[in-house]
Amino acid sequence: MSTRSETRRLATAQIALLAGVAAVLTTLTLTRLQLFAVYENERDAVALLEYVGKQLAIPAAAPENGRFDLRSEVARAAATVGNPTDSEWLEDGRVLRRRGYLFDLVEAADGGWCLRAWPWERGATGVAAYAYSPKDGLLGNRNETAEDGWSGPERTPGGSWANWAATDAWLALEDSRTLGLASRTLP
Repeated sequence: MSTRSETRRLATAQIALLAGVAAVLTTLTLTRLQLFAVYENERDAVALLEYVGKQLAIPAAAPENGRFDLRSEVARAAATVGNPTDSEWLEDGRVLRRRGYLFDLVEAADGGWCLRAWPWERGATGVAAYAYSPKDGLLGNRNETAEDGWSGPERTPGGSWANWAATDAWLALEDSRTLGLASRTLP
């Protein structure tokens, strides 16, 4: 009889061990998947900034409240921002939401323009903020400060590019294909 109870105890211990291993593997896998999703959202944001930024030829007309109608400018440039299932126009076309990032187009201090991108939900859909202008090229910002970080439509960069650019240190990014996860890449 003792052999049977020892076998049951051993089986119970094995099941508990397997359950523990499965829990650890599930946690590690989900964490890695979340990091991969953030990384892909950031890469997509940078690639879209470069692509659309290089296509735009903004007229000399002043934007309304310092912000251009991004949808109209993208259409005028015959650029694409992805298929309709992964992008959504907000604020009457002034803001684009695509794959975890928000994009807008604002007037720069020198009278030019700047295309900006920041995460929909900082930490969950992306971390860094990005900008592209003909004068400055592609720029990245760690966007680390939780209370001041740009995140979603409630905590937008706000104001002009001059105000936004003066807020934190920006790093010139040479190539979107070499960009790693923002929290590891930017100083």
